[in-house]
Amino acid sequence: MKSQNPYQRLPKHKSNEKNKTKTFKQKIPPQVKKAIYLAIFLLVGGSILIVFGVLFHLEKFSEEFQDRGIPLIILGSLMFLPGFYESMIAYYSYKGYPGYSYDSIPEFY
Repeated sequence: MKSQNPYQRLPKHKSNEKNKTKTFKQKIPPQVKKAIYLAIFLLVGGSILIVFGVLFHLEKFSEEFQDRGIPLIILGSLMFLPGFYESMIAYYSYKGYPGYSYDSIPEFY
């Protein structure tokens, strides 16, 4: 029976004297990778929509697009906020900050 251990040993290097306390490195579960990709998509897509919404609202393209600015800003904000939050958790989990782990990211099947 194969062990379901989510950890693996770190390679032994002579230059690894600073990180002697870290004996295990956590792997990213495959289900969480999908959630991280979705978070990055939401972050980038929301940022793009916010930028275009502000440009449309400030009449940088044409006056006929001015009324489309506010809805794009709202939709961009609704995409940006969860994308930023999940991306931040994924980054902090990757860096190994205390209190953050891949377990706090929802899984998508």
